[in-house]
Amino acid sequence: MARIEEARLEALVEEPSLRKQFFQLRTLLAFAISFAIIYFFVSRLNIDLAETWQIISRVNPLGFLLAMAVYYWGFPIRGLRWRLLLKNVGFDQDGQKELPSSWTLARFMAMGWFANCILPAKLGDAYRAFLAKREMGTSFSKTAGTVLAERVIDIVVIFALLAAASVAVLKYAQAEAAMNIMQVGLGLVVAMSVGLVGMARFGGSLQRLLPARFQNIYQLFHEGTFHSFRNLPAIAVLSVAVWLTEAARVYLISWALGFTLDPGLVLFVALTDALLVGIPLTPGGLGLVEAGLAAILMLAVTKEQAASIAILDRFLSYWSVLAMGGLLHLWGFRGIRARRARLHPSA
Repeated sequence: MARIEEARLEALVEEPSLRKQFFQLRTLLAFAISFAIIYFFVSRLNIDLAETWQIISRVNPLGFLLAMAVYYWGFPIRGLRWRLLLKNVGFDQDGQKELPSSWTLARFMAMGWFANCILPAKLGDAYRAFLAKREMGTSFSKTAGTVLAERVIDIVVIFALLAAASVAVLKYAQAEAAMNIMQVGLGLVVAMSVGLVGMARFGGSLQRLLPARFQNIYQLFHEGTFHSFRNLPAIAVLSVAVWLTEAARVYLISWALGFTLDPGLVLFVALTDALLVGIPLTPGGLGLVEAGLAAILMLAVTKEQAASIAILDRFLSYWSVLAMGGLLHLWGFRGIRARRARLHPSA
């Protein structure tokens, strides 16, 4: 029965469902909200779009390519970290299939980010858990637990780095936007902490309250989450490395546009991006992130300069991921259909 219920959960994140969910009203509404936020921000601040475009048109191609290279180098680092989390859970033991390589897991993450870019509610996280589960032949619920653990670790590391970077940001006048970002980060840390403590303290009671067919699913999810928190020093080092690549991307983009920003401000901007992407209101944080990045950057540069940095940064962290993840997604789904055709030639 538990296998049947897990199969139903997996069916929610298969390729046809992604296509169908993209055209659902809630998804279209989420995109409408995204563009409404962008329009409101641009019109409210009266940003000169012509001047913004002139700044973008003068970008140094080499600097932009370096920013892209550094950004995408973060994916194999994320893949290595996820592989360590999966190993912590024990997926490489007890006769289980060998863990996928860091590069394979990085590809799954890119496909999951593609799903997050077109759907609200962070459904891409469930999608990449499904991809890893399919590759290893393991429990979907347990694999999803490693994704949740990864998110918790990221939130804690991001907030710690934000606190360190705030020293450089709060020296600017009118730093209310930065304080608001800190409050968002603190709120997420508190929410995650309460959720984890609740799972640890009352997980057994919650499991018994669930219908019998869901109890084993919850148990696997619980194990996948809490068993991931092993080898934390190594995971923390990889997490810091991930977010430093994000900061390097922002720095190189600003440098390519001819601006030299305080490294502390750059780190704060990159972490602001990460926090706002995590809010499951709009697909990939579209609208929220652009407005948030520009608001922080305006502490040090003009509004048009801030807008130009935010636009190029989101070209890399949203639109290029949308394109690359989409290609990987189509390639991967064709592979699934080919395997199904070989296994079921009469279907």
